[in-house]
Amino acid sequence: MRFNVTARMMAVQAPQNWTAKDRDNFFTRHFYRALFQRILVDKGVVVGPQHSDNIKGKTVPEDVEDGSNSSSSSGGRNHPIILGSLRKQHYTSFTTYVRAALSKLNQDPVHADKVSASMAGLTDAAIVQYERAYAHKKKELSIVWSLMAFSAGVVESAIVADRWQWLREQAEVGECWVESVFDYGVSPRNLVVVGIKNERE
Repeated sequence: MRFNVTARMMAVQAPQNWTAKDRDNFFTRHFYRALFQRILVDKGVVVGPQHSDNIKGKTVPEDVEDGSNSSSSSGGRNHPIILGSLRKQHYTSFTTYVRAALSKLNQDPVHADKVSASMAGLTDAAIVQYERAYAHKKKELSIVWSLMAFSAGVVESAIVADRWQWLREQAEVGECWVESVFDYGVSPRNLVVVGIKNERE
């Protein structure tokens, strides 16, 4: 069994400990990233899924929808862009987020030229229109991420059980077990795998 980076990231979430502000910040970050991806698809920077243009109620302004999101320019293959993290102040608005993300991608050695050429005409007004057009999708995204966050315990337990099982199979290990070393409220990664070597004869 393999867990991708999203599953591993979710494994460290503790939704029971979230405050209202924590939840809002978490969902806003993911909403901004998803909406930014929508812009990248519409501008042809990356290739979107087959159904990407069949979103009900789509009202994207004409000046940012130029039809360049077909897969022909990249041979039908999608080359994901890794944006990474941005500073806290870049999440004050979607426009600020997009400008910070573009600034970062314009320094990317692989994607800089394409990003710069494709996004050159993207205005602040168009960015705001994107946010308004897809604002209703934030609730749906929040529901999905909430369900994923509440599965964090399952993923973390699977990882811990795998490590315990590996240790248990080692000939030099006499005993092994899993125990909690601090309260879950401090961190969801509060488990430790303990192993004791066999006594020498």
